[in-house]
Amino acid sequence: MTTLLIALLLIVGVPSFSQDNRAAQPLRAIYLKDVDGDGKADELVYEIRRWKNDYEASLVITSATRTILWEHQWLMTEGDLSELIETEGDVTGKRVTLESWVRDFFVGSLKYGADFESRQLKDSDLRDHERLKGFAKYYGVTLTKLKTGILSQHTNSLFSYRAEWREDLNKLVYVPSIGKFVCYQRGY
Repeated sequence: MTTLLIALLLIVGVPSFSQDNRAAQPLRAIYLKDVDGDGKADELVYEIRRWKNDYEASLVITSATRTILWEHQWLMTEGDLSELIETEGDVTGKRVTLESWVRDFFVGSLKYGADFESRQLKDSDLRDHERLKGFAKYYGVTLTKLKTGILSQHTNSLFSYRAEWREDLNKLVYVPSIGKFVCYQRGY
């Protein structure tokens, strides 16, 4: 009976392993790194999935205690994603595919991938007041308190990544007083 079932599956095919079903699955990279400074590894998940004729991408940073530190979802046109991957290949001289882009997003081998940095921000780095005001309002603090929470740190935990297109650089800083990342600058 088992042999007959295996032969039947080989002839007819297994629906759950069809190419169509695999294409619907997102490409995902999971990276573990302490980004909030508590000495425990946090989880960063970058994901791209096909959505209609374009792509849907997301980045979620979750603390070791399972608190969401940052969450961002965005749509990318096929042209934007292709340009990002082609530019990456042109700059690095390496062959880059969508799969290798996602796989290598966090590991530092991409020019336009994720970037981790530790340094102290200056007041002049926080020049996008409207963006910071939005985060302050969302987290229920004043702009002054948010900026103080950033600037009072001896070393800031910074994270940057490109989202919708190559010039869409999101620069994040972790703010311990609110326990979240905020985007302090967006754009190239």
